[in-house]
Amino acid sequence: MTNLPSTQVYTLSDLNINLNNTTINLSKFIIEKLYSKTLNGIISAFHNSIILNTNGAVYLNVAYLHTLLRTNPGAASTIWQDGISGYVSGVDGKEIFGNLYISGPDFIGLVDARIQTAIGISKLYLQYIQAAYYTISSHQHIADVRTAFIDTIGKMRSELKRLRILEKNISKCEFSDIAFNNNSQVDFAHINSVVTDPENALNVNNGVIILKKYHSELTKKHIQDFSGMYQYCLSNKLSIVWAEEFDQE
Repeated sequence: MTNLPSTQVYTLSDLNINLNNTTINLSKFIIEKLYSKTLNGIISAFHNSIILNTNGAVYLNVAYLHTLLRTNPGAASTIWQDGISGYVSGVDGKEIFGNLYISGPDFIGLVDARIQTAIGISKLYLQYIQAAYYTISSHQHIADVRTAFIDTIGKMRSELKRLRILEKNISKCEFSDIAFNNNSQVDFAHINSVVTDPENALNVNNGVIILKKYHSELTKKHIQDFSGMYQYCLSNKLSIVWAEEFDQE
């Protein structure tokens, strides 16, 4: 499997994001009810746990979840792996450079569930954590990382096309089986789009080599994922050999 750029991650410090100097969008009334020492611990946990991929996706180190879920380490481990019955399911961990992380969306789902089940001051701290996470994830510097990534994808499409054709020895459109004489006649079309699966945006196996007219139709129909592309091929009596070879894992 070929992934074009080497894996790179950023910390909040790398992006000059400092929660101590950032306004958290939460009622001043709530913040005044909370202990500054505990808030400092929460801010420290965010700074130590968060990394971002080159696509701007946020991940949190599970080692700090007890602080951010306002519980003990054992309970935090159970919560993220098994979920909270009736509120949220367990989530999958992802190993990054030897440490275990969960995604930002999975994290905030756990926080939402904890807010619904917590009482007293713990609920207020969790509301602060929720607000702090949204402040981080919507920060302009992170938005800039995502914008730069999208720009990179656009510039790398021709290279993705070249590599897939070379690696798979492709000489025919993967939808129609029509031969092409020049690479300019075809496009590399993502199976799972940059929007739905940004981590695999630069993976040559997450795409097909198809005639430009098919790529244009996929775009016009807003087809963004494997299921949509598969149904498109079935409806138009096109080849689905690409689907049989596609590894969704």
